[in-house]
Amino acid sequence: MSSSAKPEHLQQLIDSIAALHKESYIKSLQATVEQVTLGDISTIRAPAHFVVGSEDTLTPVAMHREMAAKLGGAPVTVLPGAGHLSNIEAADAFNAAAMAWLLPRAELAQRPSNWHAASASRIG
Repeated sequence: MSSSAKPEHLQQLIDSIAALHKESYIKSLQATVEQVTLGDISTIRAPAHFVVGSEDTLTPVAMHREMAAKLGGAPVTVLPGAGHLSNIEAADAFNAAAMAWLLPRAELAQRPSNWHAASASRIG
């Protein structure tokens, strides 16, 4: 968390970690920390937007900028004073950034043409 995280943010983090399966969480952290390269993500064709806290030490701003460059210049929004849990620490700013990027793309949210009618009716 960032140096400016509030006590309620820390408690939310503690509560969420307590609800996790310990072994799975440890494996996830190990994979993140031990990751040496980003891999070849340049073949991804889906639209992307990176939202990162300026004080994120687990996945720093530089890592997000590198990934964005590999995706052809995807936007990167940096939330000042937030850490890795920017969606908790700066929820309003995180939601505003996400919605500002998502809403103009709403018309892209069509069902794939190769879905069966039965699958589409189950989904909505």
